[in-house]
Amino acid sequence: MFITLSLGALSALLPRDTAKRLAAEGGIFETTSVVLLGGALAIMLVQLARNFSVLRFAGTAMLVWAVLRELDFQKRFTYRSVESIGYYTRPHAPWSQKLLVLLILAPFVLAGLLLLREVCRRFLPACRTRQSWVCHIAAAVVLLILASLSEKVFHLHAAEEILETGIALLILMLVWDSRSRPELEWRREGTKTET
Repeated sequence: MFITLSLGALSALLPRDTAKRLAAEGGIFETTSVVLLGGALAIMLVQLARNFSVLRFAGTAMLVWAVLRELDFQKRFTYRSVESIGYYTRPHAPWSQKLLVLLILAPFVLAGLLLLREVCRRFLPACRTRQSWVCHIAAAVVLLILASLSEKVFHLHAAEEILETGIALLILMLVWDSRSRPELEWRREGTKTET
C-alpha cells in the first residue's frame, strides 16, 4: 500500500504529457488492473467450482463486475455511465433502456449487498483474531477513497489509475488468501459448515 500511495503522490509531479499517458485508456496501469482482477476472477472461479457457496458466488459476481468496470463497460453502450444517477434522471436514454440496464445490474447489486452484509457481520470478530482479509479490505477502502478524490476533486487521473491498480492488487491478495477459508462456506444462518 505504501508503494501505491507513493507512486500516486509522485504522479502529481509528472509533466502533463507523461501523466496523460499513464492515465490513458488501455495504458499500463489500467491494463495491469485488468490483469490483476482477471487473475483474482480465475482463482475465484476455480474455488467456486471446487466448493460452491453463496458467498463465493457473490464474490465471483463482484469480480466479474470489477473486470467489466475496468474495461469501461458501465459506459460503453450508453451515453454515460450506468453507475451515475444522472443516467436514470435525465431524459437522454429511453425508459426501456434504463429498465434493461437495471435488470442487468440487479444481480451485481444483490451480490454486492450480500458481501457488504457479510463483511460488516464478520469484521469485528475478524479484527479481534487479526485475520489478514481485514487489512486487505481496509487498505482497499482507503485506496478507493483516495482514488475517488484524485479523480473528482484534484483531477489527478494518473494518481487515480495507480491507486486503482493498488486496489486490484489488494483484491487479488484477498482472493488468494481466501482460497481455503472455511468461513467462506457460508450458506444460511444457523447452518454449520464443514471444515
